[in-house]
Amino acid sequence: DLTPAARALVLGWRAWPLLHTRSTAAAVADLEEAVRLDPTNDNSLWVLGVGLRSAGRYAEAAERQRAAVALNPSHRAYQSGLAESLIHLGQWEEAAARLERECTEAPLGNCAAREAAQAVVLQRARRAAEAAAAARRVASQRETALGDYALACYRLLRHERIEALRLLGKAVALGYEDREMTEDLNLKALSDDPQLQALASRLKQRLESKPIDLSR
Repeated sequence: DLTPAARALVLGWRAWPLLHTRSTAAAVADLEEAVRLDPTNDNSLWVLGVGLRSAGRYAEAAERQRAAVALNPSHRAYQSGLAESLIHLGQWEEAAARLERECTEAPLGNCAAREAAQAVVLQRARRAAEAAAAARRVASQRETALGDYALACYRLLRHERIEALRLLGKAVALGYEDREMTEDLNLKALSDDPQLQALASRLKQRLESKPIDLSR
């Protein structure tokens, strides 16, 4: 028989493919059992947070991801994952602090996606000058799909609709892969825009033709 910790690992491995195939309820059930079996496994807690967030259970997601951060505060992805859940809850100040910590603690290199996400959060927190400074820092770094996407959200918050659409097009061209683009609250002002719908359709077709990576 496997130990509880080993059984928790197996359940965690089984959950990743379920999340990738949008079988969120089954993934969450496996991950909740994994956490019950081994509440000290920070990875299980974090992935459970991802699953809960996918299910729209944002407060629970943040709670689980806070626990993961408490167990492993040096893991940078945990900071950004918690920040994403906090964004859904409208907790802009703490989300900004989490993103800032992740970028500060990251090794030297590209930080465009995190800086751009921080620009969005700071703009939401009514810290416009700091948001603008973060957006300017993005311009000095290598372009990335996530960076351009987040920067598009920031530009739209500033009512720069044409520039936002341009950046979204670049993000998709660079390989942006989140199929939930049309459900992003930061893009609500574009919800009926035919250009966004066309980008979302193009993205969906690309993802449906791509094999699912189950190696995580």
